[in-house]
Amino acid sequence: MLALFLLSVRHGYGTTLYVAEHGNNKSSGLSTALGTSSGPLADIGEAIKRASQYYNSKAPATVSIAVMDGVYRIGAPIRIAQNASGPPLPPLRIYAINAGAVRISGGKEITQSRSLKSGEVTDVPAAARSAIRVFDFSASPSGLHDLEAHGWNNPATVANTDLYFKGTRMRLARWPRIDYATITSANAGEPDTVYVTPTPPGRFTSEITLFAAGYLSYDWAMEALPVVAANSSGSRIVLGAAPSLPVQIGGRFFLENVPSQLTAPGDWVLDVKGRRILFWPPSNDMSGTEISNAESLMTLDGASDVELNGLSFELSRGPAIVITNSDNIRVINSTIHNIGGRAIDASGNRIQVKNCSIHDVGDGGVYITAGDRTSLAPGESTVSGNDIYNYSLWNYTYRPGIQLSGVGNIATGNRIHDAPHMAVKLEGNDHTLASNEIYNVVQDSSDAGAVYMGQDWTQRGNVIRDNHLHDIGTPSRDVRGVYLDDQISGTYVLANEFVRVTHAVFVGGGRDNVVSDNVFIDSNPAIEIDDRGLTWQAAAVRDPDGPFIRGLEAVPYTGSVYSKYLHLKDILIDNVGAPKYNVFQNNTMVRSGCPEFASGNTCTN
Repeated sequence: MLALFLLSVRHGYGTTLYVAEHGNNKSSGLSTALGTSSGPLADIGEAIKRASQYYNSKAPATVSIAVMDGVYRIGAPIRIAQNASGPPLPPLRIYAINAGAVRISGGKEITQSRSLKSGEVTDVPAAARSAIRVFDFSASPSGLHDLEAHGWNNPATVANTDLYFKGTRMRLARWPRIDYATITSANAGEPDTVYVTPTPPGRFTSEITLFAAGYLSYDWAMEALPVVAANSSGSRIVLGAAPSLPVQIGGRFFLENVPSQLTAPGDWVLDVKGRRILFWPPSNDMSGTEISNAESLMTLDGASDVELNGLSFELSRGPAIVITNSDNIRVINSTIHNIGGRAIDASGNRIQVKNCSIHDVGDGGVYITAGDRTSLAPGESTVSGNDIYNYSLWNYTYRPGIQLSGVGNIATGNRIHDAPHMAVKLEGNDHTLASNEIYNVVQDSSDAGAVYMGQDWTQRGNVIRDNHLHDIGTPSRDVRGVYLDDQISGTYVLANEFVRVTHAVFVGGGRDNVVSDNVFIDSNPAIEIDDRGLTWQAAAVRDPDGPFIRGLEAVPYTGSVYSKYLHLKDILIDNVGAPKYNVFQNNTMVRSGCPEFASGNTCTN
């Protein structure tokens, strides 16, 4: 069949390979006629293999892969490598014939269940036992994936097995059911122990792994750690390791995967050691019950000139799409949802994510690293026109909807909303964040910003303009709109609209920032700048082993390439740590309080 395919395109006739849910990989893939020798292939991976073989035959035509409606379940990611497309080979286009009707799923359907046996998992409340269904994986060739430590300062990017019912992620049984328990005591001699009030109700001993998740130290550092011991009342809880930051009185957390808290429809417990899931289904109709299984769904490594169009990606435990060292990659008009890790994790240049719906993801939305910080060559990558929401469901903090790293990338026209922590994080130089709508973010943390940069004098030339930020922050939490944290400098905050945003623009000790032509409505205070580099951060900015001087040493900041950034080359001899040369001008403030400025900065009109 490959020979027939090659013959059909040998003389430059562009062709299309078809893929169908019930296709046949022994067919040629040249038509949609199921059951024929020319009919569609059975999977996208085989179509990519055929395209690669065709390209390597040096035939001049372009090949597209057209995917017919259906659910394409995979246990391992679809791979696109360097030999699949790109110069000197033609581009590769993979698209859904009907946008949104093609589901690439890393999930497994659950079709069989049983009742809870007498004496099985005795921590389950008596009143709930008859409602619980058990999914037994003792005979399954592939295992369940247990909870692991994750969160702030933890590199884990692949989540545990998750359970979905009719397209909705179910929540592990937890205590307290809503909100958090409060840490009432901390002991420096017990760095792995927390004391809590009120104490958990019911039984608190189980053969199933329990986890404590939340803000064990600061309100900007969510972390999840296993529970290895507890006293009989549950008021003293010993963790499997000390948190990354010291336990703080007033910290807040919840316990999850707790059998004694299987108390309502939708609750479930993951028991990897027992190779089973306990689930209280929301209805008697169990169809549409699935678990996440595949680690990721698609990987592009060294690829170029690839377009993914109109596809739906779902039910991976880790990132849905991983793009590594690739150029000219487009992900457009697609949906990425019900994902354990990031939606897209990309490195390369000229990467485009456009008009996608990204929601219900565990570890953040779109991450792009593109451009070179030594030469300041731009990455020319764009994230535009996307709707990104309900993200950071697994790791709550420092997992933004969009993260741009490197040099010269753009996020424009996106809607980013409904998340526990930040919307956008910028790392690097000369990025543009423009014409985005951002709202209902930073809902569960403090000392955090909707748009965030931090801890580097050299990350300059970034422009934040024409964005609409609204309904961000509450009086009870220390929340900022645009947060230029810890010496961030040379940033332009221009012509944005802030409506009902607490601490709308906050400059944390940096210099050479310009805040101009913005409108602030019911956003109090509108603008703040502090002098932390002369006070509590004075030692850190002079520390040769600290992040600020290390950041300088990481790039040629005294050379000609970086000379376009004013005052940078002399920063260590120009009153180091002082928040100098910041300009605040032509801003309009309505019911937004007075700006709060450190000395050495100007405010006009």
